[in-house]
Amino acid sequence: LVNSLGTIAKSGTTEFLAKLEAAKDEDKSKSLNLIGQFGVGFYAAFMVSESVEVISKKDGSSNAFSWSSDGVTGFEIKDSSRDNVGTTVKLYLKKSEKDYTKREKLVEIVKKYSDHIQFPIIFLDGKSKDKDTLNDASAIWMKSKSDITEEQYNEFFTQSGGGFGNPLVTLHNKAEGMISYTSLLFIPEMKPFDLFHVDRSPKVKLYANRVFITDTLDNVLPRWLRFMNGVLDTSDLNLNVSREMLQHSPALKRISKALKKKIINELKRLNYRQKWDAGFLHFINGLEEKLPVILCGDLNVAHEEIDLARPKENSRNPGFTLEERSGFQNIINSGFIDTFREFEKGEGHYSWWSYRARARERNVGWRIDYWCISSKLKKNLKSSFIMNEILGSDHCPVVMELESL
Repeated sequence: LVNSLGTIAKSGTTEFLAKLEAAKDEDKSKSLNLIGQFGVGFYAAFMVSESVEVISKKDGSSNAFSWSSDGVTGFEIKDSSRDNVGTTVKLYLKKSEKDYTKREKLVEIVKKYSDHIQFPIIFLDGKSKDKDTLNDASAIWMKSKSDITEEQYNEFFTQSGGGFGNPLVTLHNKAEGMISYTSLLFIPEMKPFDLFHVDRSPKVKLYANRVFITDTLDNVLPRWLRFMNGVLDTSDLNLNVSREMLQHSPALKRISKALKKKIINELKRLNYRQKWDAGFLHFINGLEEKLPVILCGDLNVAHEEIDLARPKENSRNPGFTLEERSGFQNIINSGFIDTFREFEKGEGHYSWWSYRARARERNVGWRIDYWCISSKLKKNLKSSFIMNEILGSDHCPVVMELESL
């Protein structure tokens, strides 16, 4: 208690602030370290409290101790009692701060800053003794992609300020290394109504270990990506840093650079793919006006969920986005037949497997190679199948047989 809480209270608030300013003038990095060491978050309690009491019992100890302070004159430590291992923090609020005893005020604070931390925050009504959990205690962006449904992604898109409609593209990434972070970002399918407002910025909320920091930083993503929204969570930021320090954070700059690259690459890929799909459909429809068309090849898209081993995990990945699947569906809607599905309606039939993690041996693959024919040729279709026993490539042959035309 002395080492963790006593330093600031013992020196007094004024002396602490003087030390902080001196360190800042000398070296900005020292100022940052000072904040991290002393934990200013706890001392914010004195902004609303006349005094604070901390009762703590260490694991393996039969004794409990009480630390108390008014934040000005020093602190006192004495023996106390506590049944269980853990810590209780009591705030004796100033008369002017009684709003902090109201449930609605606490809900507002918890929902904004601590809704996604992994521990429940419980409100105990002093009169009725009713218990009420105020926070969600989970963060969708920390879950595995395979555990998140498309509906859950869409719901979070709306909750995070995505606006109307659903996301056009969902980018859910986890990076580990010199810089570790998790991001869940959305490109909306509909233009935000205030997209061209001068003061609009990307709607990206910054978290540090699930604790909300800010949603007003321009250096997470640049303003020309102001249509983006979502969250960024990293353990490489100190919870107590100021806005000014965040603006100059080397870690945040590196994360921002990586995110921009991912977004730009996805926009380029998606734009090219949609243009190609539209152009290809126009081309084969033009040929169809002259003669029945047969098309085949690697179209790099899994049409339905049964066409890949892990649809949930890949629901927003290249090759299985709604836009790419819609592009293939447009071919079917134009009067073409996916010949393989005329004979096989089940799952587990794939034509491509990654070279990694023994994917082919475990049959964790995708069906992205097709024979499609004009519906005018359906009467001539004899068979269509996949020769997955043929090795030598990450793809395998796909076969179609037509009777004489």
